Amino acid sequence: MLSIKSFSRITAIPESTLRYYDEQGILSPRGRAESGYRIYEADQILPAKFLYSLRLASVPMADVKGYQAAPPERQQAALTRWHQELGERIAWLTLARQYIDGVRDGRKDDVNLQVTPPERVAWFVHDAPIGTFGEHYMRRHRELTAAGFTITDSYFEWVADLQPGWVRGKVGYTVTGKGNRLPEGGELEERPSMLTLSLEHRAPIAEIRQTYTRLFAYMTEHGWEAAGPSLERYPVGPPEVYVEVLIPILYLGR
Repeated sequence: MLSIKSFSRITAIPESTLRYYDEQGILSPRGRAESGYRIYEADQILPAKFLYSLRLASVPMADVKGYQAAPPERQQAALTRWHQELGERIAWLTLARQYIDGVRDGRKDDVNLQVTPPERVAWFVHDAPIGTFGEHYMRRHRELTAAGFTITDSYFEWVADLQPGWVRGKVGYTVTGKGNRLPEGGELEERPSMLTLSLEHRAPIAEIRQTYTRLFAYMTEHGWEAAGPSLERYPVGPPEVYVEVLIPILYLGR
C-alpha cells in the first residue's frame, strides 16, 4: 500500500493532480487510512502514468475520462482522432509562428490570419468581364431566396481566363435554412473551417487583380503555401462596402 506522497513520487504526478483525479472519478485511491489519507496500490502505477501521459499530450480531461470506460474499438478511434487533432494543432502553431516571424521582421502589409467557420456554399459558374459579376450575384440571390435559403456571405472563385478582360468564375453564397433544392446550375459544397491569409481590397472592384498580386507576392516573399483556391469574400452589402481576398493555408477539422 502506498500513501499519496509515495504514489506521487513514484509516478511523478503531483499530489494536487492526484487529488483532482480522485475528485473527477478518473483515478481513485483503493482506500483510506485511519487518518483519512488516500491509499494506492502498486498495480495503479502504470494506469496512473498512462492517464497522466494523455493529459501531458493535451488530451482533454473529459476525453481521458471517457477513454477509460470505452471498449477497445472506441479507444482506438479516440487515439486516431487525438492524433489527427494534434497534427492539426502542430500545423496551426507552425503557421502562427511563421506569421509572427513576418511581423517581427517588420513587414508592413495589411495581411492577416483569419479563420472561416464551416459553411454550406452554393456555387454557380458564370462568364463575365472582370468586376462585372454583379448581375449574376443579384439573380442568384433572388433564386436562392425564392428556394427557401437564407444567405449570409457571398464569394467569388476564379476558374479561368477566357480572353483579355474576361474570366470564368464561380459565384457563391453561404446558405442556411430549409431550402433543399438549388436553382438550376447550382452546386452545393460542404466546406470545412479554414485558416486563411486575408487582405482587404480597397480599390474599385475592377482592379481586384492588384490585390491578388499583392497577396501572392507576400506569400512568395515569406514562404507561405496555399492549401486551396483563393477566394473573394463579400461579408456584407455590395462590393463597395467591404471586400477581401482569402487564401486558405490550412483546412481545419477534416
